[in-house]
Amino acid sequence: MAFGGLIALKSVTMDVAAGEIRGLIGPNGAGKSTLFNVLSGLNRPQRGRVLFQGDDLLALRPHQVASRGIARTFQAAHLFRGMTVLENVMAGLHDRARGGVLSSALSLPAMRRAEDEARVRAFEALRFIEMDHVRDRLATELSYGQQRLVEIARALVREPTLLLLDEPAAGLSVARITGVDELLRRIRNEKGITIVLVEHVIRLVMGISDQVTVLNYGEKIAEGPPERIREDRAVIEAYLGKEDAGARH
Repeated sequence: MAFGGLIALKSVTMDVAAGEIRGLIGPNGAGKSTLFNVLSGLNRPQRGRVLFQGDDLLALRPHQVASRGIARTFQAAHLFRGMTVLENVMAGLHDRARGGVLSSALSLPAMRRAEDEARVRAFEALRFIEMDHVRDRLATELSYGQQRLVEIARALVREPTLLLLDEPAAGLSVARITGVDELLRRIRNEKGITIVLVEHVIRLVMGISDQVTVLNYGEKIAEGPPERIREDRAVIEAYLGKEDAGARH
């Protein structure tokens, strides 16, 4: 994936098994968010393929990728101002509403049924993340950590097969990070959702991931179980620099 003369991703391959939690780490500018944008259809690479359950996704638009069972969050919270927590989560199903503009304006039965279904599913998603008690509050009144959780609920309401989480623990306290760790385990274990996680909180990634992929300057430099990645010299150099890495060894 190149932007002008800048190579953002080069020869990156990654195979994620169903039911896996995959950590995706690397220094700033390593290409992690670009890879997420490619996976979710926001960026189309000049070469390569994105295969999901045997189908190549590169010809699809983002909403079509989402309809195949892939949901994602972003680095910064993207919540709608003036809307409640419940309404923000319901917005995750906006592309599934039936009836179009006319039926919405006339409040036809099909649209009312779709809205009722969306409300029920949004409430269930909030209950799963244990935030149903704030469903009627304005989303932007919540703390930053709570807003990050609302984004996860908005992704979960789609009942995805694959969940792409972009820095869900960014800016959170140690106690909040522990809560995110527990939530991600529940998403995988109770809902059977595969997770790919971009995160700078290395303790969280190493503690929860089955496998970890490491990018640096757009290339994959290491991949394997957390215990191997912790001791990988190329990874240590990418984060600390060659001199500090040599001193550590």
